[in-house]
Amino acid sequence: MDRVVYYHHPEAENLSLTFSSDDRSEVLTQRDEIDGDTEVMRYPFDVPVYVLYEGDLDIDAASDLDVDRSWLSDRISELPRAGQVVAFRLVELLEAAVEVREEDEFRLYKEFEPQKIQQAIEHVSWGSALPQVAGELMSNLILRHSLPNANHRTGIAMLQFCIETVATDFDMPQTHIDDFSWREWVNPYIVDSKRIITVRRNNLRFKRHVFVTQDGGTRQSLWIRIRRCRRRCVPQSRV
Repeated sequence: MDRVVYYHHPEAENLSLTFSSDDRSEVLTQRDEIDGDTEVMRYPFDVPVYVLYEGDLDIDAASDLDVDRSWLSDRISELPRAGQVVAFRLVELLEAAVEVREEDEFRLYKEFEPQKIQQAIEHVSWGSALPQVAGELMSNLILRHSLPNANHRTGIAMLQFCIETVATDFDMPQTHIDDFSWREWVNPYIVDSKRIITVRRNNLRFKRHVFVTQDGGTRQSLWIRIRRCRRRCVPQSRV
């Protein structure tokens, strides 16, 4: 059986993987130390693994979001001019994404992190060919993940904006079918990108479980991988 667990809880996207173990009691002990929302799920591998999911935010829908605009404006104002321009543009794109979809359908899974926008800009090869500059800007914004959601959509929109400032007749190909589905040509890149981001942000949460076999004490290792849950995921059993 493929040893894969979900990073986000299949039925609650605001809960994310925070601990895993083959020892159920160890996971329950960890859960008792957490004040916020948690869920424990059992994955029926050859040797069962228990995964603890913890809520990163009290907010789970855009309709519940009460952004301190003064705080956000102050954080953006601290950035250099180029960072301010990109940051305000990203916020506009995020607001547009929320407006297109029902607020209760738009999930939030992290806080705003405006400082990461400047980090993304600093790693762009400015002065290089336009496709490289636009591609690096998009890639770096996605990898830094400064927004609470829609980082891929806004990153792609910034690529388009970057190109159109130079090539005004640029015709951006459609990247998505609707608010939930990417077009077939782009979907594999989005899936792989999200996998890489999950690993980058949570690499310390990968865990090697070591067990003793029944044939004389030989030890074997069991690695588990994590994946992002997409819509209509089938959950494993709760504990």
